[in-house]
Amino acid sequence: MSDTTCRQCAAPLPPASPGGAGACGACGTLFGLQSELEEYARAVLEGRSDVTRPASLPQSRMRVEWKGGGEDGYRGSGGGRLRIRLGYFNSYSALLWPVSLLALGAVGYGWWFVRGAFTWILVVPSLIIGLRALRRTLALFDRFELTLDEKELRSASSRFWPRRIVQIPRASLKQLFAIKAGRGYALLASAQEGKGRIVAFPVASAELAWYLERQVELAAGITDEAVSAELDRTMPAPKANVGRMAAFEALFLALLAGGAVFGVRSCGVPLGTLAVRDTPQDLSVVLNKEGVLFFSAELDFAKRTYRSRDAVPRSLRYQIAVLQGDQQVHAMDCDPVNMFVWVSSTSNKNFSSIEGRMDGCSVRLSAGTYTVRVARTWQADVPRVSYSATKITPRLE
Repeated sequence: MSDTTCRQCAAPLPPASPGGAGACGACGTLFGLQSELEEYARAVLEGRSDVTRPASLPQSRMRVEWKGGGEDGYRGSGGGRLRIRLGYFNSYSALLWPVSLLALGAVGYGWWFVRGAFTWILVVPSLIIGLRALRRTLALFDRFELTLDEKELRSASSRFWPRRIVQIPRASLKQLFAIKAGRGYALLASAQEGKGRIVAFPVASAELAWYLERQVELAAGITDEAVSAELDRTMPAPKANVGRMAAFEALFLALLAGGAVFGVRSCGVPLGTLAVRDTPQDLSVVLNKEGVLFFSAELDFAKRTYRSRDAVPRSLRYQIAVLQGDQQVHAMDCDPVNMFVWVSSTSNKNFSSIEGRMDGCSVRLSAGTYTVRVARTWQADVPRVSYSATKITPRLE
């Protein structure tokens, strides 16, 4: 083959890029890559430290390990072990982690606290930024490992889950080749039985794909040759696992955003805390906008601990009245133990205090100034629990 025709299919080659790399328009085979990649691949196997890694390859994110075998180095029959590990952590991805949290937090803020048309001005761009930042953040957990030993060629790639593993017996390994595939690149292998396998996809750059090809071929003692057209027809088209990965990322996002929204909605905005006694106690609260006023309770047990919330005798009740001026707006009889527990203090698997949102203890109010009046009452037919503190916190949802 000449420098103007493809080494795989003999089709005319387009001009190479300024970096010296290109891909065949007919079959996608890479051509014209820099000779420094070949030199570096050979230097790794020869144990030479005078050859530095080319700038076109990942630096700190890629680790290459080689343990040679055989009397004549890496081409010997005594084996050897090649391992290439590639991670995707970088300072840009690390920076996007707080950006994604802030952006998604802005979505929750806009949804729950901003009213009217201005909601979408905040929510839409924040959601777009958050999704993009989250996708980059998830890339922190991308891993790729390529291993060649006397038994097999093995590649494993993952982002949390699912994990894709390819294993090809070394004895049947015939050829490797890198091609252009979609927006990225792919490394494929052919075996003696005439079957093609995808070893790595997607690969970020042509230089990395071609380097992986040559590094494995040199370590395995394989001469670089064209792959037959018959094999090309049996080769499955590389496809990214887009469906499952998108579903996983959507689930991760839903859990993250749902947790933020649940936290905002469950915890609300505290408007003050009041120690509840047998005599009525008043707390003034100001609502700047219409919303749901709900109450959380904090209970500290004085003399004993309890295994669970349901084990606490329901002897205590909170009598709550909401007043505007001298007029009573709403009244509630609430069980402070009947709560969704946020925080508990545990000792030997028993808790001595609990705090959380009381169930069925809320009211929708318009904007204005209100007085919350609370008093304790005790159930006569239930053993009285000794409390060291009983508190209540009105919150705006």
